[in-house]
Amino acid sequence: MSPNDSQTNMGKQVTLYGTQNFDEWFRHVKGELMEKKSWYLVTGALEKPKQEERKAFLDYLDRDSQAQSVFYKTVSPSIYQQIKKFEDSISIWKYLKKTYEKKTFLDEADLFYQLFTTRMKEGQDVQRHIGILTKIASQIQETSFKLPGKHMEGLLIHATIKSLPQTFEPIVNAISITNNANNKSEKDEKETKEGTKLEETKLPMSLEELQKNLIDYQRRH
Repeated sequence: MSPNDSQTNMGKQVTLYGTQNFDEWFRHVKGELMEKKSWYLVTGALEKPKQEERKAFLDYLDRDSQAQSVFYKTVSPSIYQQIKKFEDSISIWKYLKKTYEKKTFLDEADLFYQLFTTRMKEGQDVQRHIGILTKIASQIQETSFKLPGKHMEGLLIHATIKSLPQTFEPIVNAISITNNANNKSEKDEKETKEGTKLEETKLPMSLEELQKNLIDYQRRH
């Protein structure tokens, strides 16, 4: 394919100058990346093959290189100076999206919907699933809805537990029983002389502990 083929298919070349023309630039660049079969690689949806899978691995590297070229030729000189330091197209896309895409209130609110509706399928790797939820939570923390660390961890733990398939029901029930017992004990110990109990409840475990338990459970079953 000649350098001008994509321009013929996509129309005139669109150069990214900043937030003001990100949407127009995005439409053109996404189309070109789709043509080169690099779009899902750029977004991180396509998992990088292991080096042992030589053919797939080399194909991945080739598509990554093509995606980088698309970004380099469609941004202004000043933006190029910012992205040339990144080693792959995924990092370049993350930077451009975070820096220049306009976020609306609905876009930000939709991240909470994604957090609580993303479900793990039977047979899916639980560690990878938690990674997806953690990524969504990190995106929320970059918006105007940013929450204190402990609050976000609590939401992420809750979303993780609710997203698990039926095969995880025994360990979910065990966690719930343990949490209820801990909360009752914690409240009883902190009851004041006036009979007023503190409103704070204790998390069942940290996200790290939850992930460790779930990974161990999946390996044993």
